Amino acid sequence: MSLEPWLVGIPGAILAGSAIAVAVKRRVVPWGARKMLLRDALNKIACGRPLDYLDDALGAPLRTGALRDSAPGRLYRVYRNVHVLVTVTAAGENRTIDAFSISVRDPNFHFKTGRLTAGLLDVDLAHAAFTSVSDSPEGTRLIIGANRIGYTEAFYFGNPGYYQTFLLSHNDVAGGDFHYVEGRHEFATGTLTLPALDGELSYTPNGTWYGEFRAGTRINTLTVLDQSAPLDALVTGHSWGIDRGEVDHIPE
Repeated sequence: MSLEPWLVGIPGAILAGSAIAVAVKRRVVPWGARKMLLRDALNKIACGRPLDYLDDALGAPLRTGALRDSAPGRLYRVYRNVHVLVTVTAAGENRTIDAFSISVRDPNFHFKTGRLTAGLLDVDLAHAAFTSVSDSPEGTRLIIGANRIGYTEAFYFGNPGYYQTFLLSHNDVAGGDFHYVEGRHEFATGTLTLPALDGELSYTPNGTWYGEFRAGTRINTLTVLDQSAPLDALVTGHSWGIDRGEVDHIPE
């Protein structure tokens, strides 16, 4: 008895499908594992660790030395991969991290900030809006340039936050929506008033537009400052974290 020609091909198709499934599984598992390892490495960044701590976890730094607009006399290291940009800094010859920032650039990568903020600010970077934060910020800052944007909110919780300052930002080096409102001005309030860098920004945000702006703008960067670090340790013009102009020209 002979089989119909179309039946003959079924076993081969099944075997081919199984082979493809195995191949896909072998690729997907390492991708997922790499993301888990990256999250674990990011959650272990802390003020007080050696400046070169991340070399093993993230590889050779993309940049070292000084950064434009940042506090003088500081050492910096910048790390980049397809998911995140990480910047760490130390004061002078003291090679101990006293401030760091993490910017999520991949919309398919999820990293929550809870462990790095003692559970006080648990947001999913590049996915959560500013309105998802229930605490009131100590200061705010919006900078809009010719083709640059940056918005930051600062938080300080004293002892529960280990006396560290936490800054949540939208930095245009990373991912997530920025809800631009035509005709609105730059401003800086509270602890984020930096006259030496910004001059006098006297505009105070108010009205429904500000609520809509915060609801439509995604937090994509977390910056943590130790109590010994100056507020401008990781501010680079428009936002906290690495400035786009410092890395965009370097090939991936």
